[in-house]
Amino acid sequence: CIQNVLDTISKEYASLAYKTLDLVEWSCLLLYFALENLTMLHDMQIHVVPWYAPVLVEANKFWFYAIAASILRTIAQRVGLFHSTRTPPSSKRKQQLPPPPPWRRLVVDALDLTLPASFVGWVVMDDVTIGCLMTLSTILAWTDVWGKAQQ
Repeated sequence: CIQNVLDTISKEYASLAYKTLDLVEWSCLLLYFALENLTMLHDMQIHVVPWYAPVLVEANKFWFYAIAASILRTIAQRVGLFHSTRTPPSSKRKQQLPPPPPWRRLVVDALDLTLPASFVGWVVMDDVTIGCLMTLSTILAWTDVWGKAQQ
């Protein structure tokens, strides 16, 4: 995540809005992982701390924000909001926007959003429903993951 944040900062994109949403997504994921790592020793009962629950809730909020940024970026790409009407002369040096992800990616992100939202308490769902949604998300994402692994 740290490398992705640094890469996003250093690249020049054709769209500032795309770069901003990319940076928000990776920064929130970085904060999620950092906060979640603070709770590991408590999870293993090695070092029990009183601040475990609030830190875990905040970590899941950042996970929610990261997925929401990914959804917003995907929708904006699909709608074509990142294409500028005027092309500056230096645009040849700027990195082209990647092609929009498939619609399946949007569905996977929407399904993944339910886990942190239910953990924080913003959405009320039972464990079986969350488990079914995560299983469906995994099945839908499998082709993309397998394709990347084969490259």
